[in-house]
Amino acid sequence: MDIETVEPISPAEAARRNSEERRLNDLARTEMGEKGRLVATQGIMALEFLDRRTLCRAIQAFGSWDDGDDPYGVHDFGCLYGTGPSGDIAWSAEATDSEKDPFVGIKVFWKIDVFEEDMLHGAERPWVEGESVRLLTVMLASEY
Repeated sequence: MDIETVEPISPAEAARRNSEERRLNDLARTEMGEKGRLVATQGIMALEFLDRRTLCRAIQAFGSWDDGDDPYGVHDFGCLYGTGPSGDIAWSAEATDSEKDPFVGIKVFWKIDVFEEDMLHGAERPWVEGESVRLLTVMLASEY
């Protein structure tokens, strides 16, 4: 897409596109693997199975959107904190006080990227269902 050929859009159209992109991202997050693709890094895969399962559920239920993490309002990024022993990690959108918990330090990022169907280029129209593929990546913050 040539920037010189891009025509301005109305604020109402921009809001509609933003809303539709948010809806599609929410579907990719809440219906992991069905409405998009899912990738987990080595650090995530090294977690116990039960911890990965509860992490997936926490990402699906995520609702802590703020202007810092979601400046465009499209729900494409989140951060979760894990506390507790391996095999019984509890996930929260809020960091805990490390002095009160014996096992603190797992911070997870998840991010949705939108690609053309070839998975080589970013989607030109990420708000149009069926024209793109959403990729949800889950990683330890230390892997970023």
